[in-house]
Amino acid sequence: DAGNNNTFVATLNAATAFSVTSMTDEDDAHDPVITVDNGIVTVTGAVAGIAASATDVLSFTIADDGGMAIGGNQTQGNNKTVVFTLQGGSLEFNGASAQAIAGAILSDAGNDGTLTLSGAGKKTFAGVIGGAGTHELGTLTVAADAEGEFNGTLDVVTVSYLGTLQIDGAS
Repeated sequence: DAGNNNTFVATLNAATAFSVTSMTDEDDAHDPVITVDNGIVTVTGAVAGIAASATDVLSFTIADDGGMAIGGNQTQGNNKTVVFTLQGGSLEFNGASAQAIAGAILSDAGNDGTLTLSGAGKKTFAGVIGGAGTHELGTLTVAADAEGEFNGTLDVVTVSYLGTLQIDGAS
């Protein structure tokens, strides 16, 4: 924490493994933000929001030249929410079996970003996907081998699906 700015920068190659287990649950001003820029981060396991003693948000910001692929579930703990904000970037849930996604996935106000579902098994979303106005996701793509179920709000500009798509929440 040089300079007291709470910034951690890591340059990773394909062989580097890392995990973030906890940053802070002090207050809104100290909520952790992980930015993916200029490359793809692949998570073969789960992305988990660990329980916090106070309301806390774990935020992932995915820039227009960045991407993230997640092979496991995305969970939230007590007092901990997880939010992915696509700034034109891409987010893929590609597990080989069913996946549960609890957090919100939003656009940064550009009606952009791509959410892709691939891999066998149903991908079930409980949270808000896309937002009102200019916060809609640009594209939702469901590959032929995938199935998506949306139980919360779904706001997306373009939907392309070869697989199965079930929308139970408002859209």
